[in-house]
Amino acid sequence: NNIGCIPYTIDLTNLVPDALNCQWDFSNGISLSSCGTQSFIFDETGCYDLTFSMVDVNGCDTSKTYQDIVCIEEAVAAFIVSPNTIGPGNSTVHFYNESFGAENYIWNFGDGTTSNITNPTHLFEETEEGAIIILTAISEFGCIDSVSHVIPFDEQEIFYVPNTFTPDGDNFNQVFAPIFYSGFDPYNFSMLIF
Repeated sequence: NNIGCIPYTIDLTNLVPDALNCQWDFSNGISLSSCGTQSFIFDETGCYDLTFSMVDVNGCDTSKTYQDIVCIEEAVAAFIVSPNTIGPGNSTVHFYNESFGAENYIWNFGDGTTSNITNPTHLFEETEEGAIIILTAISEFGCIDSVSHVIPFDEQEIFYVPNTFTPDGDNFNQVFAPIFYSGFDPYNFSMLIF
């Protein structure tokens, strides 16, 4: 049996020297008529039978079926994250693996750390640039696929709004104003007081 990953190419050779008419028929519908070495490309998963038929120089018909002569598989890497941003007070991210066709996983969290857990949780520290996460999925027979996802840094608003002020001329609490420490856009700010 030949086992491979999508797309997989297999070369088959007829070893009967006096074959005149040859027919290669795979169970997935691939068919060729030639007695020389043939190249077949498989781009769908599954195991396929081959029926080889020929007529020799004496006019004798021969046919043989090979069960599961080729098996094709694939690994597809996919994942989602929660939450989908990181920032102050929001630096632990849960990863949900949605890969298929794989049994081993390698996570690269973009901060120098990795994991082999199927559904890991990771704490990001000092990630003001965000993080690029790469998941590599590996099948039983070594088929590899990888996918990446960017988790942006969300600089959340950190502010203090006083609930009182004392405009009494003593130089303390004379003006009412919110105080922003991060995440403030002075051109996109409004406040309502009721």
